[in-house]
Amino acid sequence: MKRIFIIAAIIAFTIMTVGCSTSVERYDRIVFAMDTAMRISVFTDSDGEALLDDCENEIYRLEKMLSMTDTDSDIYRLNENGSAEVSPETARLIADAVSYGEETDGSFDPTVAALMTAWGFRSGEYRIPSADEIAMLTAQIGIDNVEVSDCFVSLSNGAKIDLGGIAKGYTAQKLIEMIKDSGASAALLTLGGNVQLYGKNTDGMAFNIGIENPDNPGDICLKFVSWQDMAVVTSGDYQRYFESDGVRYHHIIDPETGYPADGGLRAVTVICSDGERADALSTALFVMGESGAQDYWREHGDFEMVLISDDGHISATPEIFDRFELTDDGYTICEIEE
Repeated sequence: MKRIFIIAAIIAFTIMTVGCSTSVERYDRIVFAMDTAMRISVFTDSDGEALLDDCENEIYRLEKMLSMTDTDSDIYRLNENGSAEVSPETARLIADAVSYGEETDGSFDPTVAALMTAWGFRSGEYRIPSADEIAMLTAQIGIDNVEVSDCFVSLSNGAKIDLGGIAKGYTAQKLIEMIKDSGASAALLTLGGNVQLYGKNTDGMAFNIGIENPDNPGDICLKFVSWQDMAVVTSGDYQRYFESDGVRYHHIIDPETGYPADGGLRAVTVICSDGERADALSTALFVMGESGAQDYWREHGDFEMVLISDDGHISATPEIFDRFELTDDGYTICEIEE
């Protein structure tokens, strides 16, 4: 559900290197999968190309398993038949998605697939559904329509599953685990709008990353310094959208209304150790809007976040408020109160 960027994606990043290790080298690869460009950077003193091959194969494996359009995928069979025996991995991911839906009171919802299709965000053939069509489709939305029992999943009320809201986060988490197991010293992954960091770069310094400017995609408006072993995921209204009669319609659909979320936010960045959770929360918090997102953080508090509002102010949780630099004078910054 994130816009395609070859190099930076939603999160623009910089790697500050002032020295060079004599043994550890950096290896890079760009892979196109899950409707986005993915950049994998690994730092290792062993066979980096072989490791990149393994990562690429894992991406393709997960894409095939979770695709809504591949007729051999678990998700396709489930959506076509209304019920299916799926792999343990797929069943766990669907259960996770339902759990995120429960935790966020429906702001994250894996059954939003029919609405995404109706708006054209899956096919690229954008359109504005009629009010009657949206009313019909929202009646099919809801995690109560999903039942998972071991590896058997059933859907009711015409619901269909779309795991696009957590697929890239889960993939990034899996890749990091593979990279760690290989003995590599560090990695930087950019999977669309999902960035995941492990270790430090070749000069022993942690990574610096930046949050993209919603008004000027490709530029950054905030730079964070010294991060490692974290997932950094952004959802924004500038990533995938279309315009009609001067109105912008973005791809983050509010499951309750059936329309693009309108909570006063341009972008939400979530930072935590789990890529899958960061992926789900970035979407859910955007749907909640600024006030709802802050209340949710105060209640849960197991992640950090940055909110960019549509009136030009940026708010950040206290843990990271002093760790970033504003790079665009058009924004103001405030600290979220606990």
